[in-house]
Amino acid sequence: MLHNSLYVNFLLTGLVAQLACYPQPLLRSFLLNTNMVFQPSVKSLLQVLGSVKNKIESFAASQEDFPALLFKAKKYLIARGKLDWSDVPGAVPALRRSDSLAKIILDINEMTAAAVRV
Repeated sequence: MLHNSLYVNFLLTGLVAQLACYPQPLLRSFLLNTNMVFQPSVKSLLQVLGSVKNKIESFAASQEDFPALLFKAKKYLIARGKLDWSDVPGAVPALRRSDSLAKIILDINEMTAAAVRV
């Protein structure tokens, strides 16, 4: 997740949030139950998030100017949230999904729909 674009990370976060809210008890339990025991090769969402957290912390420690980078990112996101992009045509290029990401999202939607039918 560290090397993904902001847009891809927003999509992934939204997808996981939608899956967690889906009215399927097994899926919800898989994503949100922290006491579930998995096979050694299967990571829980908590383990994955912990791994991402550790990678972010090691990246932050390796960057001398990380507080400045963090401040710039925070400032950018706040400013971006305050702008009405429909009033400024052409100011910022439209965000587009890559074809491979769109295919992954479609595949996940199809798998989720198939799981519900079962």
